[in-house]
Amino acid sequence: MTPPTLLGRSAPSGRPLGVRSRWLLAAAHVPLLLGPVLLAVLVVDTTGRPDPAAVTAAAVAVCLLQIRHGLAAAHGVRPPGWPLTLLALAVLVYLPLIWLPHTWIITQWAFVASLVMLLPRRVGPALGALVVLGSEAVLTLQVAAQYALGPVVSSWAAAYNVLVAALGPIALLAATRLVRVLDDLSAAHAGLSDTAVAQDRLRISRDLHDVLGQSLSAVSLKGELAMRLWATDRQAALAEVESLTAVARAALRDVSAVAFDRHPTSVRSELDGAARLLRAAGIEARTEVTLSDTARAQDDALGWVLREGVTNVLRHSEATRVTIRGSRHGGRLHLELVNDGATPDGAPPGSGLAGLTARLTPLGGVLTAGTLPRERFRLAVDLPEELP
Repeated sequence: MTPPTLLGRSAPSGRPLGVRSRWLLAAAHVPLLLGPVLLAVLVVDTTGRPDPAAVTAAAVAVCLLQIRHGLAAAHGVRPPGWPLTLLALAVLVYLPLIWLPHTWIITQWAFVASLVMLLPRRVGPALGALVVLGSEAVLTLQVAAQYALGPVVSSWAAAYNVLVAALGPIALLAATRLVRVLDDLSAAHAGLSDTAVAQDRLRISRDLHDVLGQSLSAVSLKGELAMRLWATDRQAALAEVESLTAVARAALRDVSAVAFDRHPTSVRSELDGAARLLRAAGIEARTEVTLSDTARAQDDALGWVLREGVTNVLRHSEATRVTIRGSRHGGRLHLELVNDGATPDGAPPGSGLAGLTARLTPLGGVLTAGTLPRERFRLAVDLPEELP
């Protein structure tokens, strides 16, 4: 059964307080409520009437009831049976005033704070203020009559009593709110840690896809080429195997770089590697790229686009010709790859394009991919030269 929420208030998070927060809230009540009451009753009042043990038990009960109300308020709900506990708190606060009028009044802090916590937003504070003003007015009149205080002294005494009587409940309410905020901050910190871990996992998976996609495609390509050449030209086949070994070693270094987020790339380096890889696959590569002096972030992003585009050509097409164009115009960078031999279903499968979009979006880049006439496929990116 869901506990009833406070009228006119929304639950802070719908999440129960942690164990540490509960103990912190309980500990805050000891100096704010229980300590002054016990000190006033057991030290100042030396008459022995009423029984100090009964007074101590009543003070502990007041403190426990207020802690119960505070824990529920910090969670944004009312505790079950709150009208009865509020009534019990009122009895424990005001009945002992018959015997301890000047020392026991401190317990009124708990009652006023509970009124504000449990009653609707517009009713609780107003009723609490009336209780404070009324009780302190009566107390001031009693003290003034007992000690024959003049009007000026009585006025100052009344103001002081009202201030103290108001600060007590405010401190209890602030402790409840502070504990809720601290608990929410702890939960937010844990959530941010989980988000950071998830983002790092996403980055690693994306980088591994982009890095190993081309490397493994190159390994597969060179392995197949070596097998075809083995029967006719073993020297060439051995050369391809040696090249395959170099590619595998480079892939191993790439994996280590990805793990530590140290895998920079660039248009120039990827363009050189793409030309060699395409030629090894028997694909004619035509490059028309003029993208020098590009900012580091943009150059890195375009390098990833070029890598993924070439990988898709090798894995998802039967291309014989690839054209790579890159230029800058009007403060924007443009890069496109066009290949023939596109698959009938158009866009290549896999998560590569989604990874490229994730890389380009923070930079304000736009990625487009789609088929063209005559079984051609086009991958293009439009990117501003400066960060948005």
